[in-house]
Amino acid sequence: MIPNPWLVRGGVLLGVAGVILLTTVTVNAGAAPTAYAQASPEGVLMPEVKPTPKVEKPSEKIEDVKKPDIYNRRIMFRVPDAEIDPLSFMSLTKDVNVRIINVKPITETTRDSRGKSIMLLLDNSYSMVQPSPPSPWNADWLPAADKDYKRIDAVKALLEILNPEDRVALATFPRINPMPGHRIPRLEPPAVLKDFSKPLNILPVLNELKGNENSGTPLYRVIGDSVDWLANEDENRPRIAVLLTDGRDTGSGRGIPDGLIEKVKASGITLIAIALGPAPDLESLKLFTSEVIPVSESDQLVPTFRRLAEKLKTINIGYEVELELKRPGKAFDDDENVQVGFRAGKSPKRMTLRVGGDAPAPPLANDKTEPTKTSAAGVTTKK
Repeated sequence: MIPNPWLVRGGVLLGVAGVILLTTVTVNAGAAPTAYAQASPEGVLMPEVKPTPKVEKPSEKIEDVKKPDIYNRRIMFRVPDAEIDPLSFMSLTKDVNVRIINVKPITETTRDSRGKSIMLLLDNSYSMVQPSPPSPWNADWLPAADKDYKRIDAVKALLEILNPEDRVALATFPRINPMPGHRIPRLEPPAVLKDFSKPLNILPVLNELKGNENSGTPLYRVIGDSVDWLANEDENRPRIAVLLTDGRDTGSGRGIPDGLIEKVKASGITLIAIALGPAPDLESLKLFTSEVIPVSESDQLVPTFRRLAEKLKTINIGYEVELELKRPGKAFDDDENVQVGFRAGKSPKRMTLRVGGDAPAPPLANDKTEPTKTSAAGVTTKK
């Protein structure tokens, strides 16, 4: 007898359904009751399972490291060298730091039997006596820098104070206009009006500057020429160039010529720049010399040149230096010595200084300040 295939298929399906039912009952019986015993929120098909809370480990406590106390002393001493770099002082003693408070030159008025060689470089461009039009450096018209020729009176004041042993020369830039009242379209180079001679011999040629202004300002060229002009003077004499200008260079067109700054500094001459009015190129002048004297109005030229003449009659005999010493964790003893280094001329030097002394100084913030001492004795200098 052939079995009914539909009955066979029905039996198989019933068997499979029974196995699935039995498996489900077995799994539910062994499951954790906590997950399915909870009531589900409305609209949620599966029961909600809450996450296990995370237990954070307590962080390790970092102990604060106590910083050592900082002790300081101020000391004053004298350096017997005539030329030093005021910013070069540094500590050569272990754990001691140095802060520069003041470096003041010690001068005395003297009449050097050698005399000095002084080159006067006077700007004689049109801007000295006529208003200057707008340019890339000034948005509006600028007034004439010295229409009343106060610069001539200033030079006379300087010449009258200098010593007879001094030698003075006068140059103008650009050269004076050979056709007064007419503009020359080209830029004229600098020119020497009077070569080196006694100071008062310059007076007769000063009036040649009046009304003979010319176009352009060959500033860089006259600085370079002054080095060449002073090179012919005795090297044993102090050689000084005094530059008066109200503007900036219009001659090179490409900035400071290569090597010019190095040429000036290697020449051994002292360049003093007097910058007149609102538009001189102070940044460029300071590249050539640290002695740049701004003068806002021409009425100040006479006292400025008079002070300059008095300064030229003095020499440095040394420097008075005030330093602050700092050290962590250890106080300074009165009999303790420290070493500092500095530059004198082109040579490095060092000095051994005793910390002890008597001059008081105010405490500094965050410092455990000791009574400040001044050292004036027990100083030795070594190269």
